[in-house]
Amino acid sequence: MIDIINNLSIGILILNMDYQVLYVNKSIINYWGEKEDYNEYLSDICRDKRCWTYTNQEVVGKEEYNCEQCNTKLKINDLLDNGGFITGGREVLRNTNLEKITYRISAKKATIGTLNYVYLEVENVQKEKDLKADIRKKTKENVLFKTILNNIDEAIFCKNVDLRYTFINDAFCKLVGKSRREILGKNSLEVFGNELGSIFEKQSIEATTESVSSIEVFKDGKYYKNNKIKFLYKGTSTKIYGILRDITEVKKNQEKIYYDSLSGLFNRNFYEEVLNEYDAEFSDNFAVTLIDIDNFKNINDSYGHQEGDRVIKIVSKIIKQSIRDIDFPIRIGGDEFLIITNSGLESIKKISKRIENEIEKHNNCIVPNEFKISLSFGISNKVSHSENLAFVVKKADFALYESKKLGKGKITLY
Repeated sequence: MIDIINNLSIGILILNMDYQVLYVNKSIINYWGEKEDYNEYLSDICRDKRCWTYTNQEVVGKEEYNCEQCNTKLKINDLLDNGGFITGGREVLRNTNLEKITYRISAKKATIGTLNYVYLEVENVQKEKDLKADIRKKTKENVLFKTILNNIDEAIFCKNVDLRYTFINDAFCKLVGKSRREILGKNSLEVFGNELGSIFEKQSIEATTESVSSIEVFKDGKYYKNNKIKFLYKGTSTKIYGILRDITEVKKNQEKIYYDSLSGLFNRNFYEEVLNEYDAEFSDNFAVTLIDIDNFKNINDSYGHQEGDRVIKIVSKIIKQSIRDIDFPIRIGGDEFLIITNSGLESIKKISKRIENEIEKHNNCIVPNEFKISLSFGISNKVSHSENLAFVVKKADFALYESKKLGKGKITLY
């Protein structure tokens, strides 16, 4: 039993009725250091380092010391006469290393046979005090961070290891159209439904292994981009942090930037900024056809720009109908078009011939007073590893010039 008391983290002092300290455990010795006389430990509690006063059943510390006014004995007498329990306030003392430490001191009466004793407990609550101060500080920080996050336009969320939402900001609730109560603790399937939820859930699983995951999805007339990043919470627990964005307007702006409004095809910006940037991703056998509407200036001059625009739309529609989803149709500018395919020379020749045939079908269906449309083609392909997209298109331009020189309405291979 004595070994248990001796190893308690709480300091223990036992006093007799003559206020002599009969016993102290190891924690008391650790608090104030080794002393020759046990009574010196009581002196550290009630003498010049702190003087106890007894007010409303509480022990509180006093900065000034006056031994004659010290009522520790009166207080202990009261405890011995009337029984009960006395709890000290948090007493700020200094240990042997002159560190500021907060203690909580309590006292109660113990009777063994006919003898009365005072049992004092001294507990170092500095860690508790520091912890509470830390909690208060972190609570203020959390309130600040949550306020900041809730005022961000981006929809921010956090998921735990079970892929359930543990944090969402106001923008996330607004974007999803649900309250926090309806989202927190749920997974993507429960929040977004099977179609969109299964996509986000799969992405969350990928993010836990690949660290970063980003996808774009289209749902109910809107585009969403979902970025997820894996991180370790407090160094141990894996969590997922993410941002969900409604990028519908961004997509619309991209279309304005990279799409030609008249033809509905990609525009020159797309060719120069996007395709040239990803030039290296084209296969070594990619091929192009450059298309020019013959006598287009005469059409504008003779029939007006409105009729010229109609011709652009007819040719663009035929181009779209003649290519595959993997091909790139571009209106380079004015009456000039470019088609790029990764399928090689034979594919681009077939596409060019298909467009020529469709134009001929259109010409066979026009009313007598309407003019016919004629196209010239210049075809080229990549023949060496050193050739880039711009060089292959330049070769196609030479071939197109030859078609024009040969009388127009021709397909010429470089």
